[in-house]
Amino acid sequence: MKAKTARGLFKEGFQNIVRNRMVSLISISTVFLSLTLFSIFYIVVNNVEYNIDAMQGRVELNAFLNNDVSQDRIKEIKDRILKNDNVKSVEFTSSTEGLKEYKDTLKKDGDEEMIKILEESSSEEQNPIPSCFSIKTKDSSKNQQVKQELTKYKEIYKVNDGNLVTNFLNKISRYTKISGTGIMALLSVICIILISNTIKVAVLLRRKEISIIKYIGATNNYIRLPFISEGLIIGATGAILSLITVSAVYTYANPQIMIVMKSLMDGFVLMDLKSLICSLAPITIIAGSVIGILGSLLSIRKYMNV
Repeated sequence: MKAKTARGLFKEGFQNIVRNRMVSLISISTVFLSLTLFSIFYIVVNNVEYNIDAMQGRVELNAFLNNDVSQDRIKEIKDRILKNDNVKSVEFTSSTEGLKEYKDTLKKDGDEEMIKILEESSSEEQNPIPSCFSIKTKDSSKNQQVKQELTKYKEIYKVNDGNLVTNFLNKISRYTKISGTGIMALLSVICIILISNTIKVAVLLRRKEISIIKYIGATNNYIRLPFISEGLIIGATGAILSLITVSAVYTYANPQIMIVMKSLMDGFVLMDLKSLICSLAPITIIAGSVIGILGSLLSIRKYMNV
């Protein structure tokens, strides 16, 4: 097919949209709403995973020591831990240093009552804060393995792996992906049906014309292309409008989201819009176009004997 002919057929598809603008507008709106919901799920999942990765990089194992461990033994244990291939760094905090850090944290939080209780119950001879090793691994997935090795030391009575929050976020991410996929699949089916109905109207209106041009030798592709281009334009238009809307809302709502999320989770960071759109735009536009084309093909197959 010549390029000039193809352009003419695409132009015809656009004219079909204008002629049936009310039905086309409903189809575009459905694609727009569906892909907007998909984009919201995509942004939520990516932000959750981004923060999980960041938090996992900050996760430490805390190995708490008994009070009667000598300095020489502490140094020996530290050196052995550092020899572990999965360990990135080891920091030792004595009980005295730990108590001071805890008091500083309470002062920062303004918890005067707790500071008073702590000062009354602690002294050089009686310190409720144990000495501990703070251990960072090269890969947070190895935390459990390192934890098991640390528990073998009789001088260490407890090890916290720090993965409670990241495990919780991983569950949120997994459930969001599952629910998002299900909702998007349902909305895609609705879009395809609506676009199919839009194309069906155009086919029925031009049924006589189609039979004439087929009779004089028009190929099946020549007849199909205007309707396929119509579905493609509807799907792509809905996708582009969705991207514009999501980008505007994300930019506008960014400060408000940050305030809420930082109150719930210290250190939460929203991903940069540019990096999100770079990955989201191709997915959204392709999805919209495919939905539009599928709707067209379904309609043509069902309502045209070509």
